[in-house]
Amino acid sequence: MKQDTDQQPSDSPTAETYLPEITLDALPEQIAEAARQMGWNELMPVQAKAIPYLLAKKDLMVQSRTGSGKTGAFALPILDQIDPRIRDCQALIMVPTRELAKQVFGEIEKLGSAMEVLTVAVYGGVKYGPQLEG
Repeated sequence: MKQDTDQQPSDSPTAETYLPEITLDALPEQIAEAARQMGWNELMPVQAKAIPYLLAKKDLMVQSRTGSGKTGAFALPILDQIDPRIRDCQALIMVPTRELAKQVFGEIEKLGSAMEVLTVAVYGGVKYGPQLEG
């Protein structure tokens, strides 16, 4: 049986599942404050569009240019779910390279520090000890 390629997959956004963009002021207070402490006055377009879906616990795949705010788009909703009183791993972010791991770690460490969330980056080519201490 031939599949109709013009037909949208059932998980594609529709009028029933579309979520409007969000503003910095409309974010949950703890992550809005973390963003403000980073000096953000407003969300980047990719953040304004993606964050509502992630806060609603929807799966999302985003493609956007370098420097467009993708890390903040996924980090803020993750940080919203973390309880800083729990000293166990509550989130795991996997990236393909050491350089990207360091970059993502740096941004999430800054955002998370405003919320007293501890972060660690673990990547290949370096002993675990220094990574866990640093």
